[in-house]
Amino acid sequence: MDNQNGYYEQRDTDPVENPYEPPAQGPGTYGNPVQASYGNTAGEAGPYGQNPGAYGGNAGGGAYGYGAGGYGNPPYGMGGGVYGSGPVPENHFAMKLTFSILEMLSCNLITMIMGIIACVFTTKANNSHGAGRWQEFKSEAKTATICLWVGLGSFLAFIFLAVLIGIGMGAWDGAGNSASKYVFVDGERLDIPSDYDTYEDMGYYLGRSDRFETLMPDDHGLYQMRNADGDYVMWCWFENRGNTEEYVSDCDIIGVDVDIYCDNYEYYLTAEGLGFFDTKEDYIEMYGRPDNIYKEDYDDSELLCWYFGDKSDPVWQVMEVTFIDGLPYDIDVDYR
Repeated sequence: MDNQNGYYEQRDTDPVENPYEPPAQGPGTYGNPVQASYGNTAGEAGPYGQNPGAYGGNAGGGAYGYGAGGYGNPPYGMGGGVYGSGPVPENHFAMKLTFSILEMLSCNLITMIMGIIACVFTTKANNSHGAGRWQEFKSEAKTATICLWVGLGSFLAFIFLAVLIGIGMGAWDGAGNSASKYVFVDGERLDIPSDYDTYEDMGYYLGRSDRFETLMPDDHGLYQMRNADGDYVMWCWFENRGNTEEYVSDCDIIGVDVDIYCDNYEYYLTAEGLGFFDTKEDYIEMYGRPDNIYKEDYDDSELLCWYFGDKSDPVWQVMEVTFIDGLPYDIDVDYR
């Protein structure tokens, strides 16, 4: 039978290249074991410039494989993560910012300065953390932490020194401020300062001649006072705080002075309960180290002074106790 089909005849005698199958050798577009764009195993770059095996190739890795680059590889360092070989560092922004603000509001200058610096570096560290600048973040966070600790240490030192100064000034400045405003005479509490009428209502009064003596403005004087039984129980400091000359009885009482020659002196007590039978050591233990000490050689007396208030006027804001042989001889409490 004659073969009328040119196709089969051509195939038998002169095979035509099949466009759907790759050539056996040489460069090719699809499936060439030597060079290929998709799925090649080794060789040169494909037509789009990617390394051999750009999509799933065995050699050189692939864009979406598990080799270098792509989605499977950590972009910074080795071993996974984005910060060297370990986890992302924690950012304590809120906590540090809170402590920074608290230090800025403190009354200690050094602590305030440290708080301001810590606030600046805390903010910078937070920005670096958000941008992934880990080395900058570490440095800035460390600086903020150091400033916060220095500020805290300065504040604690300030408090500690304030306590020491308060102790050094004596208990008079602490519990003594209220104590400085009253004493006990004959078992009665007498407030200082006060007015004469208040004392008179309690049974204490001036002698007639002293009552009508006058004082000039800003002048003062020391006058003896009797109790209801007529005993001389204390001396009182009077001061004219007005603008015109006044009778002593119209002036203010700004101090009470009792000595061993006063009647009933054994019943006198300071607000803290010390009197004429307590020793110098008892007074120092109660009120702390005296602000001033004056000694007299002629009678071996020793005057100890404890100032209180703001000490702007120590003459009239003071407790003065004169000791002879370690026991009180005179106790004077003044409060203007």
